Amino acid sequence: MKTSFSSIFWSLISLDVGCFFLVGAWGTYRNNNRTQGYSGRAIGKITKKHFQTTADGGGNYYVEYWFAPADSYKINGTNCISKKQWGALQINDKLAI
Repeated sequence: MKTSFSSIFWSLISLDVGCFFLVGAWGTYRNNNRTQGYSGRAIGKITKKHFQTTADGGGNYYVEYWFAPADSYKINGTNCISKKQWGALQINDKLAI
C-alpha cells in the first residue's frame, strides 16, 4: 500500500487541530470545576460580556469574570445572567462572588 505525502500532511494537520481543541476543552473543564468547587466569598472583576442567540430567536446573556480567593490563585469563570443584570454590569466592574 502506497501513501502519498499529501495524505500524511493532512493527517498531521488534523491531528494538530484535534490536539489543540482537546487541550482547550481540558483547560475549560478544569477551570469550571475550580469555580464550582469554591464555596467562600470573594471580590471578582468582570472581564467580558457577550450575548448568544438561541435557535428560537431568544438569547442568553453571559459575563466572564475572575476572582482570587485569599488562600488561592486567580480563578476565571463564566455565568449566564438576566438581561437586566447584563445591562447594569460593565466591564471592569467589581462584584461579590
